[in-house]
Amino acid sequence: MKRLLYEKIVAAAKKCLSKSWPFAVVYTPESTESRFYAAEKTLRTEDLHDNRNCFVVSTFGLEESQNPKGIPADFSIERILSDESGSSIFTETDVMKMSDERTTSFREYDEVIGRVTGELAGKTGKTVISRMIIERADTDPFEVADIYFRSFPKCFRAIYFTPEVGLWIVATPELLLDYDYGKESLRTMSLAGTRKRGDNLWDEKNRKEHELVTRYIVGTLEKTGMAVTVGPNENLPFGAIEHLCNRIEAQGKIEPVDIALKLSPTPAVCGWPKEKAYMTIVTAERHKRSCYGAFIGIVDQASSRLYVNLRCCKVEKCPDSDEYRYLLFAGGGINDMSETAKEWEESANKIKPLQTAILKNEKELNVGYNLGI
Repeated sequence: MKRLLYEKIVAAAKKCLSKSWPFAVVYTPESTESRFYAAEKTLRTEDLHDNRNCFVVSTFGLEESQNPKGIPADFSIERILSDESGSSIFTETDVMKMSDERTTSFREYDEVIGRVTGELAGKTGKTVISRMIIERADTDPFEVADIYFRSFPKCFRAIYFTPEVGLWIVATPELLLDYDYGKESLRTMSLAGTRKRGDNLWDEKNRKEHELVTRYIVGTLEKTGMAVTVGPNENLPFGAIEHLCNRIEAQGKIEPVDIALKLSPTPAVCGWPKEKAYMTIVTAERHKRSCYGAFIGIVDQASSRLYVNLRCCKVEKCPDSDEYRYLLFAGGGINDMSETAKEWEESANKIKPLQTAILKNEKELNVGYNLGI
């Protein structure tokens, strides 16, 4: 299969890294044509309303603490490659510094799940608990991204960097919002519940989880004055698993980033009630989520398309070595019916495609996971 990240794209992106300039290489669903964003510095949150040609990245938090930044398309690939000014002042190790994060053990995960199920006993809420899986490999991040992106053509795919958050790779199936400025119309989806593909009926645990997400999104949009319509239930595949999904449409004049700050993080990545679930997450999870579970996307003249940052990893450079550390994130909704072993397996299935790309087993990835999305 033809590469997506061809030589010039990679060369320009690596030159940005050498200067610690923010950049993003983006592929929208079904597209094989890249969008390239690069600049000397990121846009502040308050500047995003005035820029209609940028990549948006945020971090996991509540309301304004998500602190979205923009990477404008100030520099083209050709402009970067022709730039002779100055020398490379940073190394990969400088801009992808290795953290003290470590893989979540089953014991740690079990303790957190036990705490959450106890807190939620007899209640209708849920909390999304994630775990971290760290893979160490000498595979170049741009090669990982190319393999991963080609295997999930229906996802929103990006490899991006800012000095604030580092280097990330993502292929997400979950749309947060798609807003058409001309028609003043918004599309989104509620996406929750996970199972292996081929099962017949959704169990009560997954149905309860999904209903919470749908009600939250509809309620949030209606509070802004938008007229909301919810489509029928459908199954949305992601490799060997699938999610329960409803397509949602709404009409009204809005500012998309402002709505994103209200919708995100959705109950699908945080929980419900949101504030209580968020406080449980930040006190119970040992690792920092950073961009995982936040929103990313693109803003142009016609529309804003923002996605939930799932099926992703952060990339770090090992000092004094040719290897990289890939920090992968996977989570699931925990309610009073959750079982640790099942949640552990579910999160493993979610992250396995990206692990496979890191280990360069492209044949297994294409055969096992290229199943529609």
